[in-house]
Amino acid sequence: MALMLYNTFLTISYSVAIGYLLFTYQLTKKTYLCIIVSLFSVVILDNVIISMTENFPHFSLKHDTAFMLSPTFKTTIVIVKYFCYIYLGALIIEKKISTNLYIVMAVQTIILTLMPVLFEGALQAWLYYSIINVFTIALLAYYIVILNIHQSNFVSDFIVFCKISILIILAIIIEDSFVIFNFDTFTSQSIKIFNRNFSQDFLYLYLCVFIVKSVNLYLIPELILKEIPLPTTSTSELNILEIHPTKATKINDFCLKYSLTEREKDILKLLVDEKTNLEISKELFISVGTVKVHVHNIYQKVGVQKRILLLREFDGFEI
Repeated sequence: MALMLYNTFLTISYSVAIGYLLFTYQLTKKTYLCIIVSLFSVVILDNVIISMTENFPHFSLKHDTAFMLSPTFKTTIVIVKYFCYIYLGALIIEKKISTNLYIVMAVQTIILTLMPVLFEGALQAWLYYSIINVFTIALLAYYIVILNIHQSNFVSDFIVFCKISILIILAIIIEDSFVIFNFDTFTSQSIKIFNRNFSQDFLYLYLCVFIVKSVNLYLIPELILKEIPLPTTSTSELNILEIHPTKATKINDFCLKYSLTEREKDILKLLVDEKTNLEISKELFISVGTVKVHVHNIYQKVGVQKRILLLREFDGFEI
């Protein structure tokens, strides 16, 4: 009964996160939200299967036997999760997914699938899950190293998330080791695996909280800012504006002359307001590294090498 309530709690938690992300997707049309929804859908599927092994002995025997003979289904779930992790990580670190990473995933998939041929019994199960956990730790550590040079609120939060997740995964490895070698049964007459890992459940719940919190802090405010209507302008004000063009008009014409993109235009507005790279990154919810790339591109298009020269060029620009 307790496990049934526990599983219900997990399923509801993941489902609420999925519902919230789908609602946010309808407002923002951000593709990565669909990837996160896919991730939690797979997590729910995995949890349902684990719940069935806990409540239906016959299903548990067939599931555990199939896992020890050929863990194809479990490996498929793992690879789908990895794809989601890597895709989302690539968006955050603003780099394309490396070919080497695909190769590592392919090799790992082959090893996991062939695990019954290489090992047997408790060692087989322990190595299977340990390889998965070690790869996840390596992936998180890679993100931490890459993002350590960037400075933004979201990146800082994500680095903290990665560090805490690594600690939780270490707890997962310890729990797996204890359960597999002390409680699971691997004999020719009987196979019984306790598929539940409470530390892993905690990791997914932590992921839920982090994602919902990040959407609230960084995505929703950006959406609200875009939806704020511009103030109305009276006829007398319009006449004044015709004589003295606004800064916005000047920026628009400046961007048209030098073929600046929309994002470069956003950066230019803040540069004109004498914002630092760090302030720009916080205001636009992007990393400092991305800001530097856009600033460099603006310099190239305008034909200057320093910020002060760019501002002089803008000040002297006439509509």
